[in-house]
Amino acid sequence: MSKIYILNRISRKSCVKIPPAGNSRAITLVETLFSVVIVSLVMVSVISVFVHTVDLSRRIDYEYTATNLAKNRIERARSYISTHGFNTLPDLVETDTVVDSNGVSDLNGDFKRTTAVTTSYGGDARMTRVEVNVIYQYQKEWRANAVITITTIFSNIE
Repeated sequence: MSKIYILNRISRKSCVKIPPAGNSRAITLVETLFSVVIVSLVMVSVISVFVHTVDLSRRIDYEYTATNLAKNRIERARSYISTHGFNTLPDLVETDTVVDSNGVSDLNGDFKRTTAVTTSYGGDARMTRVEVNVIYQYQKEWRANAVITITTIFSNIE
């Protein structure tokens, strides 16, 4: 019996000690998976906010460019008066002209510009109204609900 006792004693010393389940400080598989899920949810939230911010920034850039295109067209009308005369403003009329970001006619442009000229505005032959509407194409869709409109009235006072 003493030989069995010695073998039993040796096997106890060579065994790995496993702490009781209640006092365990080790990370379990469930805790690890839970942590991965939490980190994944946070990352998805951060990435979606980033994507939305980039999208919003692009749309703002397009609206800014559309506003500048409309302003530049009004300035073109102003300079047109000085070079060609007040009564030639109707020559600037255009409908859904596709232009690039510089206002140059381009079939692949991202902007559509319409210029309307109303002579004898308000019944006064000396007044002409020029209205410029610009819409932009974003993600291959024309944003007709995001129309940039600039209107001015020119008077022919001589």
